[in-house]
Amino acid sequence: MQNSLLWQVMKPNSHKKSYIFGTLHLANDEAFTFVRLAESYIDKCHTYLAEMNLDFDRQHQQAMFLNAGDEKLTSIISTKKWSKYKTICQKTYSIDIDTLIDFSPFYLLSLLQYQYQVTSNPKPLDYHLWDFALGQSKVMGGLESFEEQVMIHKSIPNAFSLKMLDKALRNVSNSKSQFEQMCRYYVDGDYDKIHSMARRQMGAIRRLMIYNRNLRMTEKFISMAESTPIFASVGAAHLGGNEGIVSLLKKKGWHLKRIKL
Repeated sequence: MQNSLLWQVMKPNSHKKSYIFGTLHLANDEAFTFVRLAESYIDKCHTYLAEMNLDFDRQHQQAMFLNAGDEKLTSIISTKKWSKYKTICQKTYSIDIDTLIDFSPFYLLSLLQYQYQVTSNPKPLDYHLWDFALGQSKVMGGLESFEEQVMIHKSIPNAFSLKMLDKALRNVSNSKSQFEQMCRYYVDGDYDKIHSMARRQMGAIRRLMIYNRNLRMTEKFISMAESTPIFASVGAAHLGGNEGIVSLLKKKGWHLKRIKL
């Protein structure tokens, strides 16, 4: 039997069963490897929690990625580099980055990474699961608030994002290879390797983007699961490692059982 990225979570001496599920924020077939399994367990729970409440419209969510004030990408990237980036993005990704000058460099970097996928589904996995749970009349919510997510993204130094963006565009084939490897790890259910890869990629901001969020999401999960069965979906990179959610829940004394296909 194959390991999935779904865990049953129970407090000692309690009969209430909650679940934590690792996702990829993508719409390709690899991201949907465990979708039917996840749906079957969502149906067993009272409450569904994504990383944040996904009822915000897309325009509202994109606001967290806007640059501060009137700052434009073209004001923090030299004209020579911008011209080079524009040519690469148009040729490789069919993206006109002149339409994205109001957004942060981290948003542009994330957008380019999503272009590597062969999209086989109408919406990313996180939105699919949200809509499924909504259709099952679950109580809906987020492990983080929208405001917390905005604060996180506003705290990412532009210098870090610009360095990563330059690296990605200088070696497109390597970036694509890393993306494909991440997807293979997901299909294999190897959450520790997903965490290790994300940890390396996040570099200096790994505490901001991964570990601090793990603590916050674990505390929210526990506070909710104390009283009612919940199903929580988080990016798979948040599950692994000594400071991952799986480890943090165990350290808090909760019992975890990995669900197999």
